[in-house]
Amino acid sequence: MTLKDILEKRNMTPYHLSKISNVPYSTVNDLYKGISTLEKCSAGTIYKIMHALGLSTDMVLVSIMEKRPGLENYKREVRQGINER
Repeated sequence: MTLKDILEKRNMTPYHLSKISNVPYSTVNDLYKGISTLEKCSAGTIYKIMHALGLSTDMVLVSIMEKRPGLENYKREVRQGINER
């Protein structure tokens, strides 16, 4: 689900989210329009947006981490290390 989907479901504008989250309007609007992604945001920005929306930052951070290609390699290496014991 995108930020646009969430805001539209709540009848909220990017401007309103910007005001209640204290995140610059340009940042929120870029996320809303898909110009930028949460992966490019700082943890602080993600926290402010998710907190303003009443959502868990854990869900967002896990989805970001799962998209990183290095994570799969790391998980595979950990599993191999456990299996070798």
